[in-house]
Amino acid sequence: MGVMLNLNKKMKFIKCNRYQYLVKRGSISNYSFEIIDEDKSGILEVLFQQVTYPVGIENLKQIILEKCKFIDEKTIEDFLNKLLEIEVIISNLEQEKKIFV
Repeated sequence: MGVMLNLNKKMKFIKCNRYQYLVKRGSISNYSFEIIDEDKSGILEVLFQQVTYPVGIENLKQIILEKCKFIDEKTIEDFLNKLLEIEVIISNLEQEKKIFV
């Protein structure tokens, strides 16, 4: 089984507009931040509204390439890595590590 990605269920994603989402962690917490698609590629709309999770990382890259204009594979990888780093998207490998630690 390859790397599967999922949206972090502990976070809420609120669409401000096509290129901007507010991310809130927890139900009562004031902890929030914005994710902005500065290139206006449409990647956020694909990630938060069009993809069915869990999804394989390679499949996700392909979906984004097909649905977004003016975006290349390197940009997609960088964007996904940032989302993984801030745990907006989590991988099954990350979940497995946490179980066994």
